[in-house]
Amino acid sequence: MIKTSYIETECIVFKKSKYLESSAILEIFTPIFGCKNFLVKGIFRKNKKFNSPLEQLSVNSIQIFYKENRELNIITKAYLLFYPMGVIKDLNKFNFAVEMIRILRKQKFPTESVEKLYQLLKESLNILDKSPKSDEVYFNFLENYLVIEGYMNDRIKSENIKKMVLKERIKHYESLLERTGR
Repeated sequence: MIKTSYIETECIVFKKSKYLESSAILEIFTPIFGCKNFLVKGIFRKNKKFNSPLEQLSVNSIQIFYKENRELNIITKAYLLFYPMGVIKDLNKFNFAVEMIRILRKQKFPTESVEKLYQLLKESLNILDKSPKSDEVYFNFLENYLVIEGYMNDRIKSENIKKMVLKERIKHYESLLERTGR
């Protein structure tokens, strides 16, 4: 027997691709599923039923019609919570946001840390939207990401050493993920 249910959660849209005439496939990040693709039917219709355009980097409250063992579940409702317009208009901020997404895109399977990672990304986008120091926001994101994932040593005190270690650990972590095929 296939279990079905409606699940309400928040999401951050990573990518939106047109599918057939009026539908889209979204790659989103949620505190429940991590990074996963979902189908949105009728999003490109004139009389659409969504209260959010579900654009890249938008933070939304969504309802998912979930069927166990289904490859592509369906988003049935969406409400926009936050859209980082300052990030979209500033190329430097946008590039930092894309780097954050690139790191979290590897979270294809829900782990114990996925909810914390979702909150980290949501807060980082909110701060990045308003902050003139986008590089500091990005380094804080990297540091918190490594702490959540258990890669940061508490004994690292110097800021210069910390930034160097952050960069090296991110490169090492990414190379491990590429070798395992995640």
